Amino acid sequence: MGNLYKSEKKWRLVYTRSEKIHRARQLGMDYPRKGQTQMLAREAINVLFVCSMNRWRSPTAEKTYAKHDLVNARSAGLGKAAARTISAADLK
Repeated sequence: MGNLYKSEKKWRLVYTRSEKIHRARQLGMDYPRKGQTQMLAREAINVLFVCSMNRWRSPTAEKTYAKHDLVNARSAGLGKAAARTISAADLK
């Protein structure tokens, strides 16, 4: 069994997606993982971009992903003088 593991160590890097799923089933592994199945099911995910002042970096990232159908993007800052400070509601 030890030799099988070594030969199969990088199987995720070598095979195509359909081969990965087939090989994972053969090995009794859960593939794709829960986070990846959410994207495969075409459900939108919530992403919060955080930087210190919420003036350039996180708003730019938010606007970049705003056009993507599978991502609900928001941005916030950590500093007291941030344009929009992070809150507990953002983390929920």
